[in-house]
Amino acid sequence: MQKNEFFTSHKEKADLITFIGFKEYLVTNFVRDNLKFDPSNIYIFTSSKSPLVGIRQEAPLNEVILNKLKDMVHNANEEIKIKENRTDNLWDIRYYYRKLKGLPDSNYVVNISSGPGVYSSASMLWALETNNKIAYSVEYRKNGVLDSITFRNLNMRPFGFYNFRSDNLHRYIITALEAGMTTTTNIQAYLWKHMKYETSLRNIQIHVRELSNSGVIEVGGTKPYVISFSSDFQKLGYRSSDYPEW
Repeated sequence: MQKNEFFTSHKEKADLITFIGFKEYLVTNFVRDNLKFDPSNIYIFTSSKSPLVGIRQEAPLNEVILNKLKDMVHNANEEIKIKENRTDNLWDIRYYYRKLKGLPDSNYVVNISSGPGVYSSASMLWALETNNKIAYSVEYRKNGVLDSITFRNLNMRPFGFYNFRSDNLHRYIITALEAGMTTTTNIQAYLWKHMKYETSLRNIQIHVRELSNSGVIEVGGTKPYVISFSSDFQKLGYRSSDYPEW
């Protein structure tokens, strides 16, 4: 069981999780971009299959990548421990999910771009349940050739709250915010006019505070405070309308 604390800054420590397959840049770039979280451990999922006995062949690519990763991590911080999880069945979603559920109590950033679909699916479900971060790759290509790659992180805590712990008023506030209502007074008026939902300004303020504490929205400025979607929600296309609906 992982703790449900919100990642407030890069100064907060987090361990890293990744799958090692056949694309080195999806592993090394993820680790490079997330060493800022000062991990104590890097958890590895990869194949346990080894070269056939008696047949001369090069080392499997995942082993080559793993060795390069170990060298890179050692040069960055020799105190970081790499912990390997190996399996013969790379397409068993239960394996990944149960292994993730068994991790020690900590904060984590999990790479969802480097492995098979079942690994990515299990990682996203687990991160959503435990309020951890996912990291996904953004690739830039020129004339069809990979030019550069970076990893972006998405904190799943706001989405966990929104999907599992929000009530009707939380969702009504989100609807009003999408319609361009950015103050509690405007939200109250919108709910009554468009939803025939009547509630006190105090109740709306309490729910806005809960949404803010959970990372769904941000509240800034001076009174009347301006309410907007958090950066994590904006990454998935949540926006306040430029043309308020009245």
